[in-house]
Amino acid sequence: MATQSSPDHPCFESDRGAVASEYALLAGLIAVVIAGAVGVFGLQVLDLFQVAVDRWP
Repeated sequence: MATQSSPDHPCFESDRGAVASEYALLAGLIAVVIAGAVGVFGLQVLDLFQVAVDRWP
């Protein structure tokens, strides 16, 4: 009978750290993209909402 490796097996310990750091890098990249988009489009969106409010009856 073949045994299956579980995530608790010692061979997977180094992979967990790599995966966690990859997720951290991905989250950081997403945060930078969001911050850049807000910086570029933030005032334009604010002006768009202000136009909508001004035209509201």
